[in-house]
Amino acid sequence: MTEPSALAATAADITAGLEHVTSDQLGDKIKNIAIGVAALAGVVAALVLTYLGFKLKTGGERDRAETKEHIMWVFIGLAVAGLASVIAAFAAYLITNA
Repeated sequence: MTEPSALAATAADITAGLEHVTSDQLGDKIKNIAIGVAALAGVVAALVLTYLGFKLKTGGERDRAETKEHIMWVFIGLAVAGLASVIAAFAAYLITNA
């Protein structure tokens, strides 16, 4: 059995077990999945914002306060989806140039 210090001294090979997949293909696949998820989040956000716009226009005072809060959460969700796609694209860049 090897000591933990000996394992920490070697760099991990992230391509181990991927004989038929190149790092370029893996990086492109990760990037495409992140773009697809971000696009889906954008479509859902557009639909929700449309619904909330109608609700804001037709609702009472209490509904308007709740709707404004929901709109804020939609934009926070879009920011999270955008940051997640940036992080995934950066990971794909690291994998491609590994």
